[in-house]
Amino acid sequence: MSDILNQIVAVKRQEVDAALQRKPLAEMRADAESRVLTRDFVGAMRARIAAGRAAVIAEIKKASPSKGVLRPKI
Repeated sequence: MSDILNQIVAVKRQEVDAALQRKPLAEMRADAESRVLTRDFVGAMRARIAAGRAAVIAEIKKASPSKGVLRPKI
């Protein structure tokens, strides 16, 4: 690993250690598991469709810069 990567890893380890001192992992996990899901993705999509509004914005492309043509013409 290059020196800069070693520095990044060292700083990140310090940040994780500091975060764990503020809130232990078991407490963080219990907090996350106790939360109720607040967003209903399917419900939001259905509500927008029912209101006549766009529910999804999508980009369809022929090719990827790294993989080239994704699907040839049919």
